[in-house]
Amino acid sequence: PAPRSLLFCGVHRSVVLRGQEHLVLRIAGVSFMLHQIRHMIGTALAIAHGLVPRDTLALALRSPLQVDISPLAPGAGLLLDEIRWFDLGKRAEDLAFPPSAHAAAEAFKEASLYPHIAER
Repeated sequence: PAPRSLLFCGVHRSVVLRGQEHLVLRIAGVSFMLHQIRHMIGTALAIAHGLVPRDTLALALRSPLQVDISPLAPGAGLLLDEIRWFDLGKRAEDLAFPPSAHAAAEAFKEASLYPHIAER
């Protein structure tokens, strides 16, 4: 893959906070640029809400030029959920933290972060 390649992007699961559904996306790539995730989420939201035609995204992705088709998603609603390291040569991934730390992080998100996000 190229030095900055998107390997995967999709909905991992949903979380309901105060009756409102929020999506947890899984995005995997090789090196991200500043605000790249916020641009991706902003574009997805703009298309989903009919602000940007879907075919505009395909044109932007094929263009060798930088095409700004949507606003940045606000950083306040985005949460880095997990870090995994992917070895392209071995085609294998490892969690950056042991499973016990992952379980503690999940409990912290459920008890503290998700309620805080729901208040906004």
